[in-house]
Amino acid sequence: VPGGAPGAFFGDAVSIFGDTALVGAPAANAAAAVRGAAFVFERSGGLWSLTATLTVGSGAPPGGYIGASVSLADGVALASGSGFDIPGGRAFVFERSTGGTWGPNETAELVPSPGSPTFHFGSSVAASGDLALVGDRHDDPGSFGSGAVYVFERIGPATWTAHETAKLVVNAGQEVIEFGFSVDIEGHLAVVGGFETHGGFGAAYAFRRGATG
Repeated sequence: VPGGAPGAFFGDAVSIFGDTALVGAPAANAAAAVRGAAFVFERSGGLWSLTATLTVGSGAPPGGYIGASVSLADGVALASGSGFDIPGGRAFVFERSTGGTWGPNETAELVPSPGSPTFHFGSSVAASGDLALVGDRHDDPGSFGSGAVYVFERIGPATWTAHETAKLVVNAGQEVIEFGFSVDIEGHLAVVGGFETHGGFGAAYAFRRGATG
């Protein structure tokens, strides 16, 4: 475990892109106002080494456990955790500079629009290009269509939309719980996992971004 932190839950979430790997440890930095971290490892010459430790800066609200869910894309790392604004959650964006250096603190904080019924925002994250997905598997609890996935976009260098540009939900009448338990995105195609109530079976739902956005 980097830094010799026992009980940090190192490896609770992982992601890889090319020769770079991201490992979440949501219980690291137990004494910090915002607990948790994500560790960046890079492969060079066949050997892996720790090159960065991503943590949340002092400007973030206290609480939470960053690194419970992580995702890595080309030059972009996402790390999320629950515990903020209970009930609620946060997702943070870290970016690699043109010089190849990561972090160490976030360049953006992703939160849903005010009034959104979020209860576990950040339960899953995924990144691809200029798009980021953040799942909330308990969004609108008690509904047969509970759960949602929020879409965020990068609109310039290190600049992300303040709130989501789209919210993905199941079609009306579908009995699904914990929609957004898992997410992934590649290009303009997103896949979202959820549990159906009929017989306890699960399902995966595909979404494709249209030509107009």
